[in-house]
Amino acid sequence: MPVKRFSHLAIRVSDVEASQRFYRDAFGFEERTQLTIKGGPTALLLGDPDIQLDAVFLERDGVVIELQKIHYPDGDTRAGFVRMGLCHFGLYVRDLDAVLAAVIDLGGDVVESSRMRNADYRSDLVFVSDPDGTFIELIDVPGDPSGPPGEPIGAGAPG
Repeated sequence: MPVKRFSHLAIRVSDVEASQRFYRDAFGFEERTQLTIKGGPTALLLGDPDIQLDAVFLERDGVVIELQKIHYPDGDTRAGFVRMGLCHFGLYVRDLDAVLAAVIDLGGDVVESSRMRNADYRSDLVFVSDPDGTFIELIDVPGDPSGPPGEPIGAGAPG
């Protein structure tokens, strides 16, 4: 099976700090890492090359949730992939091409504009959707993906 393990659930929120407090204080989630991305494949997937995504990754009992806030340059919020609530879940995979072929064969779609390769980490990721439109982030990265998101994977990876 080319799926290595579950990665994370992404939840789109209107206020990252308030949501982080909620998940921390109500349910005991602890912060793992934070991330800000502006432009690139993520922005194209979200429909605007100038958007910024702020995220915080929280963990509890091995479950990782990613709280995301989207910032459009005009301050607008848009429908579609930017809806609030559950946004996508992520899976670590090996042999991404084999998984993509299975997705297509089983009625899903590949969002090619979301594909991002990182030579430094030797990683490749892409979003797909299931037959009902639920987004899934597929992450193909060598080594053990058990480290916190945003941190190097495997010995000698760039920091």
